Amino acid sequence: MADYAKKLDLNNLDSELKLTRTERDQPDELGLVVNAINKMRLSISNDLNKRNHLYQELSVYRNQLERLVSDRTIDLEYKTQQLEIKSAELVEQNKELDAYAHTVAHDLKQPVSTLIAASSLLGKAQLSPEKQQQLADTIQRSANKMRAIIDSLLLLANIHKSENVALTCVDTQHTAMEACARLQSFADQQGATIQLGEHWPKVLGHEQWIEEIWMNFLSNALKYGGATPKVELGTETLVNGMIKCWVKDSGPGLNAEQQHEIFDKFVRFDTQSADGHGLGLSIVKRIALRLGGEVGYESAPGGGSIFWFSLKSAD
Repeated sequence: MADYAKKLDLNNLDSELKLTRTERDQPDELGLVVNAINKMRLSISNDLNKRNHLYQELSVYRNQLERLVSDRTIDLEYKTQQLEIKSAELVEQNKELDAYAHTVAHDLKQPVSTLIAASSLLGKAQLSPEKQQQLADTIQRSANKMRAIIDSLLLLANIHKSENVALTCVDTQHTAMEACARLQSFADQQGATIQLGEHWPKVLGHEQWIEEIWMNFLSNALKYGGATPKVELGTETLVNGMIKCWVKDSGPGLNAEQQHEIFDKFVRFDTQSADGHGLGLSIVKRIALRLGGEVGYESAPGGGSIFWFSLKSAD
């Protein structure tokens, strides 16, 4: 029994104490001690088993808690990132709205003032038929400019409002020719020549929006393309599979500072132009991005400008 007690520890609680002796019918004091030691051994073993089981459960719960905390942390970090993105977008939109409101107010002020002055002269003065016709033409030009600005505002609002844009197969040649037809009278006034390329693939996009991009680029080319603008429209397939659509003019081109900000702000670089307003190229950028493409500017070899936008091929 003394040897057993010396060897007994937590690692061999399964070893039972047994006495080697002649069996008796009635237990004696030694038998009672042996039974007590074995019961104590079993009790300690059971307690250890329960403790180990509790440790295992605690380990499982700890792991679950760590996973839960990790998942919640990841979720919180994701939501925080989304909030930061939204916050940055709101800051950018606020800046944009400030420039937007300033541009709209500035550009609408001139035609409204012209309308007021012309209508006042028509109502109060005795004018010759020729002068009356000049004032009527002035009123019509101012009204057309106001309508163009309002159309741009409505288009920009529609772009912001349209969350999911359904992309369809669009014929780039058809949209380019529609834009040319809409601006034909203005091209005739400018003495411009417009040439279309031969390669016209189909793209994925929104036909009305793509036509508006052509309209903006072509309108700028006619306005700022020199005394007798020479304008070319075309497309090419890029190595990444995107279709690059471009408008080339024969104007003086843009300097580095103008190139840097032309698509990002509501600006008009030729402030003497009565027909232009600063909404067009900013709208073009938003349309192209919403359709999964890009916009850009390049200086044309030999002088002039190339404005381009890219869209996914429909082939």
